[in-house]
Amino acid sequence: MRVVVSSGARLDPSLARRFSKAYGDIIYNGYGSSEVGIGALATPMDLREAPETVGRPVVGCAVRILDEHGGVVGPEDTGRVFVGGDLTFEGYTGGEATDVVDGMMDTGDMGYLDREGRLFIVGRGDDMIVSGGENVYPRAVENVLAEHPDVADNAVIGVPDEDYGQRLAAYVVPLADTAVDEESLRKFLKDRVSRFEQPRDIRIVEEIPRNPAGKVVRNELTP
Repeated sequence: MRVVVSSGARLDPSLARRFSKAYGDIIYNGYGSSEVGIGALATPMDLREAPETVGRPVVGCAVRILDEHGGVVGPEDTGRVFVGGDLTFEGYTGGEATDVVDGMMDTGDMGYLDREGRLFIVGRGDDMIVSGGENVYPRAVENVLAEHPDVADNAVIGVPDEDYGQRLAAYVVPLADTAVDEESLRKFLKDRVSRFEQPRDIRIVEEIPRNPAGKVVRNELTP
């Protein structure tokens, strides 16, 4: 193999590291959507230096991180990801609209650009969990869980909570013939994520529901 391209669903950074270790620096990670086409591409070197990145904007496709008022935010600051270029679509057949600013279209993702110009996606805007007044993106917790040597797959969602509005619930698929349990996962997460990112619920499951593109079907995860 000379080139492997990942797209369609997020590339788990721990998977990118394992793949590169096994096969060398041949994996590329593409970022885009049906609405905007491709927006960024991570090279093998990008993934070596920052496994969570989706790369730098491709030629002809501007990428901007904007705040809720449409202003550009600074490096490392999280905001709404907008992509422009000739590949953006004209609209949905049902007539729905999406925000457009200076010819760039809202992707629905939240993310940031680092000081090297690399794009990082922290999650979908509608996946953000507000727990006790703190904004939490499931992807940060999912990335850490994926680093556990005995975890095969995982997903994190927000579920209703009487005291905090929402709380985090983690669903974990262990590797076969391993002894992963709730207590060991809590110990693993303790010093790796913030207090607000600690899941209140951890469930061991046989599989994570995913659509044909590999994306998690979150509404099929039962509280």
